Amino acid sequence: MVGLIKNVGNKINSVIKRNKYLDKLDAAIEVTFNKFTAPEICYSDRALRRYKTFLGNKLVTKGKVGLLKKSLPIDIPHSARIVDVGCADGSLLFELYALDTSFEIYGVD
Repeated sequence: MVGLIKNVGNKINSVIKRNKYLDKLDAAIEVTFNKFTAPEICYSDRALRRYKTFLGNKLVTKGKVGLLKKSLPIDIPHSARIVDVGCADGSLLFELYALDTSFEIYGVD
């Protein structure tokens, strides 16, 4: 299921980027999401991301979080320190922080 979510995110990203109307709709959804979300978990500028669309990026990142949960031998403890080396736009860190705001999160690219 984790791989499927990531693959669907990749496909959605491709479809949205090829259609100007869908791209503008996706950008509007992203602006709305960022207005109602805490600043520390808002998505970075679209031009800086690997997956340019909001919906595609969200699904790909959710797939990565699911893969992390599935792959780790233990649950991520409350108040854990998480370091992501090579975090790119930090989307994975945003999703992890949204999962548990007690995480101490660092990223470097």
